[in-house]
Amino acid sequence: GGAMGCLFFNVDGDVFQVRDEDILLPEQVWQPPVWDPCGEDSGVVTFSFPEAKGKVELKAHVYVLKRYAYFTSLLGGWSEGQTRAVSVEDVDPVTFKQLLAFAYTGDIDATLSLQSLAQLLKTANKYLMADLAVFCLRRLQRALSVGTVVTQACPEAL
Repeated sequence: GGAMGCLFFNVDGDVFQVRDEDILLPEQVWQPPVWDPCGEDSGVVTFSFPEAKGKVELKAHVYVLKRYAYFTSLLGGWSEGQTRAVSVEDVDPVTFKQLLAFAYTGDIDATLSLQSLAQLLKTANKYLMADLAVFCLRRLQRALSVGTVVTQACPEAL
């Protein structure tokens, strides 16, 4: 079987081939948050991390989080929606901060290690953030060239 994909043509007769895995669904593409100052989504959510050493809290605006189904449910009918306080027990604060940064900016730290990227991907899947998951997968895909893996695994061999 050959490679699958789509061919696109422009009016000048140029041909462009796009592989299936390069075609993204709308929910897989980050969209900037839209703030409505009169809306019900004003306010801030505080995330705490009881497993972390010391008291760690991160804050995020409701309108940024509610673009994602998980947070819409979390802040809708659940008790967290009333208190706007969420305890995060199975994600470290550094990874969660990257998740929140992506929700605001659509980008992540370019210097993240492969391990940190993998952890962020796992967290994106947990919180049903398809746009972040796709972003992490693409970053991992680019990073996992043969040279990168050999250098990461045993730099002294080179």
